[in-house]
Amino acid sequence: MSDRYFILFCGIFISDLYWLKATIFSFMSNLSNKMIEEINPEQTAIAWCFGYGSLVESYHNKAKYVEVNINYRRVWNAWNTKARATFLGLEKTIEKHAVNGVIYPIYSQKEIEDLDLREQGYSRLAIPHEDVKVLNEGLNETMQDMKLDSSMLLFTYVPNCDGNAPEAWFPILQSYVDLCANGFLRFRKEEQPRDASDPVRRFLDTTHKWSKYMLNDRVLARRPWVSEKNQFVIDDYLDDEDDVNDIPAALYPTDFSVRFFREIQEGLMTCGTDRKRYVSDNSTCR
Repeated sequence: MSDRYFILFCGIFISDLYWLKATIFSFMSNLSNKMIEEINPEQTAIAWCFGYGSLVESYHNKAKYVEVNINYRRVWNAWNTKARATFLGLEKTIEKHAVNGVIYPIYSQKEIEDLDLREQGYSRLAIPHEDVKVLNEGLNETMQDMKLDSSMLLFTYVPNCDGNAPEAWFPILQSYVDLCANGFLRFRKEEQPRDASDPVRRFLDTTHKWSKYMLNDRVLARRPWVSEKNQFVIDDYLDDEDDVNDIPAALYPTDFSVRFFREIQEGLMTCGTDRKRYVSDNSTCR
């Protein structure tokens, strides 16, 4: 197969693959949000979990918007071999860093165990209550009435392998950035200026290790407004010249496969057609 046809194949393959993943991901997110919206005010929380990425959107209706000040910083460092992408994680640091996100209540030990199972490839990290500042008590009365008791366990998850930077084989996905940004948008006040208090601006500015390996895997990448209602708002944030980080453009699948053809080809040749090597779990780090 000539390089020209191989590049074309890569572009079509990547486009179809990420369209399918984005469709499934959107369906599961909507289903998750439906379940999360059903809050039982009679339940008593035993712990709170801090989410700093996609969980902000997933749990926005049953969470408080906060900022934690911990010896970690939010970075693109968590490879997910199922999605073939790099997600957000926390990286250990000497000095403390501010990380915004949400805390949501946990009502049973079983729920914690289920979280541990879902967050495979991550480990639980306890957060001292004095390192948490609540910025928004919640988007509904039920959450606003719930109080964060100092006796409750407060924790988050950090990746077991924290040195995995984005690359052609594990890019940053635009759909994942959209998901995170949508979550932070929900806590943005009307007419709020785009300064350090803006949840979305704060999220983008306090996220480190942005990379040139950004793939635009939106369902309709060239007409994203059809399926992503906040596309113009999110893109405007990403294009903002006043932001702290210079965030590269997310390339269309065909452009991505052309730009990083050799790296993608090397990955495909290494994996071959062996399913276990092509779609593996997160138990090991390359």
